Amino acid sequence: MTNIKPPEGFTVRPATMDDVPACTEMFNLWAEDALGYKEVTEEEILNSFESPGFSPEKNAHLAFTESGTLVGYAEAWTHGETPIRPWLWVRVHPDYQNLGLGTYLTQWAEILASQVLDRLPDYLRVCWELGVDGRVEAAIELFENMGYEHYRSYCQMRIEMDAPPPAPRWPNDIVLKPFDPTRDLEAVYLADIDCFKDHHGYVEENFEDDFPRFRHHFIETENYDPALWFIAWDGDQIAGINICRPYSHEDETMG
Repeated sequence: MTNIKPPEGFTVRPATMDDVPACTEMFNLWAEDALGYKEVTEEEILNSFESPGFSPEKNAHLAFTESGTLVGYAEAWTHGETPIRPWLWVRVHPDYQNLGLGTYLTQWAEILASQVLDRLPDYLRVCWELGVDGRVEAAIELFENMGYEHYRSYCQMRIEMDAPPPAPRWPNDIVLKPFDPTRDLEAVYLADIDCFKDHHGYVEENFEDDFPRFRHHFIETENYDPALWFIAWDGDQIAGINICRPYSHEDETMG
């Protein structure tokens, strides 16, 4: 990897599984400062570190103060058969921003992401991506100063409800059936893939690698309840899926 140095006064090393509690604490300090709510749980970070194709020792990088406090984190997701869109993710402790850590950590992630070029044909266009909540102006400014351009936004929509919603009216021949993970998981995965084939940036992956990641992300987590998976069938074909979770990141009382 190209030699880059962290800002003076900080030490860096690869992540390990033992870092999950410290990472969770620092991520939530950042989120509470920037967004007003906690971002993740320890179980979610552990699930991410254990994701097939992700190695914390290879894909994640930590920055510490001289006293050993975790103050910076970067990761680069470079898995997949055709990794033309590596995903970069960076967090800096709110008390240690504007000291060069964000730039250093983003550069580290970029260097790791660039290694996918050795695995891909020359004719493929590779574009690594990163993102941040639109309210975090300092991070947006950092990325723009590093040459990134805003090209896509994702919006969260919500309804404040004070009563149960009306009962749904199903189209003819559409039947809602209980989800059985031993019977339906592969069919749900394939339906999800089919739904997103015309979505922005879609890259098809081979089943042998991608299905275990899908199962790990959606099933092998404490925030999974099969009773909240709603599958609409048209005969023996899936017509629609709605994968819900017991609670949201920002409010454990809100599902």
